[in-house]
Amino acid sequence: MKRVQLLIILGVIVAAGIVAWLVLGGPARPRTLSGYIEGEELYLAAPMAGTIGQISAVEGQRVAAGQPLFRIDPATLAAQGQQAAANVAAAQTQIASAEAQAQQADADVAAAAADATKAQQDLARLLSVKRDDPAAVANKDIDTARAALRSANARVAAAQKAAQARRAQIAASRAQTVQAQGGQREVAIRVSQLSPPAPSPALL
Repeated sequence: MKRVQLLIILGVIVAAGIVAWLVLGGPARPRTLSGYIEGEELYLAAPMAGTIGQISAVEGQRVAAGQPLFRIDPATLAAQGQQAAANVAAAQTQIASAEAQAQQADADVAAAAADATKAQQDLARLLSVKRDDPAAVANKDIDTARAALRSANARVAAAQKAAQARRAQIAASRAQTVQAQGGQREVAIRVSQLSPPAPSPALL
């Protein structure tokens, strides 16, 4: 009987020691926190509508931030990009043509001005001769010289007006070029938006 009691007491002591060892020291184990993880669903869409041409990620796959997930078919935008490039090229061609026409108009102004200067000199010479010898020059010759001067001055004015119009055409062509380049940049931006990236690491 005493032997049984002794075994029971010994068992209680051993059990108490094991419990104390587990509570006070015990084997080293990692600290853990209890709780839960909350996930947020995110629905991605491209800024522009279109047919999906390629899917780069599938359900259950982990993706990194910035990784493309899908791509809209660029066929429509490709055509728009080609049209925008053609518009830029056409506008630049118009600039070159307008500049060439403006140079010709400036040359016409110079030629008309030279004719006007010569007509002015001819009239001045005739008037000078008539002052010295009234019979040496007929009045009709002076009238003809004056008419030639008026005509030359009119040609100068017309040439100057044409030159101004050509310069205005250059400015308009440059404005069209800027507008066409803006359209080209807009298409490029829209192309870059065809494949929206993942904003953060995620599990699909």
